Amino acid sequence: MSLFTELKRRNVFRVAIFYGISAWLLLQIADLIFEVLLVPDWTLRFIFGLLIAAFPFVLAFSWAFEITPEGIKREVEVDHSAASQGAIQRKLDRLIIILLIAVLGFIGINQFLGGPAPETSEADSTVAAISKPVPAEVQSADVAKAAAEGQSIAVLPFVNMSQDQNNEYFSDGLSETLLHLLARIPELQVAARTSSFKFKGLNEDIRVIGEQLSVAHVLEGSVQRVGNRVRITAQLIKVEDGYHLWSQTYDRTLDDVFAVQDEIANSVVGALKLTLLDDTPTSAVVATDVFDDFLRAQTLIARRGTQDVKRAIELLQSVVEREPGFALAHARLARAWLLESRSGALLEQTVPNAEAAARRAIEADPKLADGYTALGMSEFYRNRSRNEAALELFQKALDLNPNDADTLMVYAQGLSISGELGPAMIAAREAMDLDPLNPEAFRIMAWVLEDGERYPEAIELLTRALESWPRDFGLMNSLKSVHFSLGNYGEALNISRTIAELDPDSFSNWQSQFEAYMDLGAVPEAGEALDRMQQLAPERAYDEAAEFELLKGNVEGYRGYLRRYAEARTWARTYRSIQLAVSEGRYDDALDEAMNSDSDDWGGYGFRRQLTIAVLAGLAGQTTIREQALTSAESLLEEILQLRRESRIASVLEARMAAAQGDAGLATEHLRLALAAGHRDFSEMMTGSDFTWLPIRQTPEFLAFVEEIQQRNEATLGEIRAR
Repeated sequence: MSLFTELKRRNVFRVAIFYGISAWLLLQIADLIFEVLLVPDWTLRFIFGLLIAAFPFVLAFSWAFEITPEGIKREVEVDHSAASQGAIQRKLDRLIIILLIAVLGFIGINQFLGGPAPETSEADSTVAAISKPVPAEVQSADVAKAAAEGQSIAVLPFVNMSQDQNNEYFSDGLSETLLHLLARIPELQVAARTSSFKFKGLNEDIRVIGEQLSVAHVLEGSVQRVGNRVRITAQLIKVEDGYHLWSQTYDRTLDDVFAVQDEIANSVVGALKLTLLDDTPTSAVVATDVFDDFLRAQTLIARRGTQDVKRAIELLQSVVEREPGFALAHARLARAWLLESRSGALLEQTVPNAEAAARRAIEADPKLADGYTALGMSEFYRNRSRNEAALELFQKALDLNPNDADTLMVYAQGLSISGELGPAMIAAREAMDLDPLNPEAFRIMAWVLEDGERYPEAIELLTRALESWPRDFGLMNSLKSVHFSLGNYGEALNISRTIAELDPDSFSNWQSQFEAYMDLGAVPEAGEALDRMQQLAPERAYDEAAEFELLKGNVEGYRGYLRRYAEARTWARTYRSIQLAVSEGRYDDALDEAMNSDSDDWGGYGFRRQLTIAVLAGLAGQTTIREQALTSAESLLEEILQLRRESRIASVLEARMAAAQGDAGLATEHLRLALAAGHRDFSEMMTGSDFTWLPIRQTPEFLAFVEEIQQRNEATLGEIRAR
């Protein structure tokens, strides 16, 4: 008899199959139970080793012994008749079938409990196909990705494996904090949070993720929290072939989470063989309850809802009270205060709070880029027209962390306002490379294009972006703004109405509607938009309310709102006080206020202040002061024109200069050039609230231009109302 036949007769093969299936099922059940109980990972590996080691002994046992109806007997004592042998084999076969059914049932239940794969949203399903139509001169820019030479990574949101789904904030927050830690390594390009978190809950192929985020590596993992214990699993994967470069599981208490983050960062550096100029950044160590609230706040800020931001501010204020040295919390608080201003809160209140928080972040950690970014954004919100200080702070932040897409976005805006359109476009493109799935990056590029009066390119970019993010308010607002700039009021107002349907409490949207109707002289429609603004944030609408009263011809109403503005607000108060004095014929008072004011009160426009002084001095009969101011204004205008000579706004500024000099012919000539170039915002000039036109306001040339604008507006308004 052959060995194979004897092994078969003694049921060795059946026992081997039975043992293999039983061992696999045992390991799967143990894995589930151990995961819930946070049993150390080595325990499962130890059991697996025991099962492997026992296998030869099981086979030897099945050779020497057999299971019979009377129990286990030595093989030599067993009845080997065909009937008896068949009964034993059928019993083993039935046991194997029962185990196979149990295995299939286990797999089915596991799949059912795991739930179906989340559906991909419309934006996620199309975002891979979005092209990046950007200006040709920045297509080949030496962006961060090229500089990183393949040392790039995306940190995907770690999966929440806890039984309590309310712990989602903890896994998300931990992922974001780890991403922030890695982003502080200048030698490593890190995909921004917004883009990385697009893949949350999606079972997407790593190679597809790497392609969409333009990264060579992906860090993913899971977090399981039970009470004060946490298990964090992390693995670094090479996108090109899907192979794991490194993986590790950490079973720790919450107090050790910071050490785990540092260990993961160091392991990534080691696996990617990075040569660092400085040591790997380390996590701030704070009390666990403080860190827990910080992670909750981070998740709320990411949602950006009005109530979410308010709650985040409350949490972060509590965090920094308990841990005054927690620099990143101060920086996050500063950003939250700036987000709060979008809900209608007065900038005079939110920006100083943001500035104070940003300065505390820098004091706590001078090497934290986030503090400088937040402080720069505070400066930017305070005074967009004079942004040298903001640009310096953004540059400082980028020196510390060149991977911060948010900083690159605001840096691009600041550069654009300063007239440095080329560098602005490069910064915007770098932000798009670092955060390719963030619609805000596309909006910023469009913003720079609009500022450079490259409207067709901005419209193309925004239109393509909206195909992937059709409900994104930022993109809609930007497209609306471009159409307003082009004088396409019908298209712009259609977009504004769509936004109003989706987000009826958007103050800025109603504000843009109001401005459009004011440009067209449409009293009923402007009044409706103003009513919504006043319902949402009455103090922020005093300025617009004053303009509206003047449009209706109600001078006393205009003066009343100017007084309210001066009483309630601090920013631009000087200019409103001067407007009030001019409307009352108090030219000497207006001149004194303009000359004694700080230049900061004028939004940084030195030209505007000097022009105002010149006009007021002329009205007050102060010839010497007028001539000095005109000379200064001419010098400042030349500086502006060196940057913006080809811009249509240049013609408007030259028209203002001519008006201050009393040359109505030259002023209206420049105004017609601006009109021909596409400029449409003449509302303040038409209503008379912009008093710098007073020296020529009653001249035939100026009155003829005003009548021409009124006729154009009436025709446009008629078309809009007819739709």
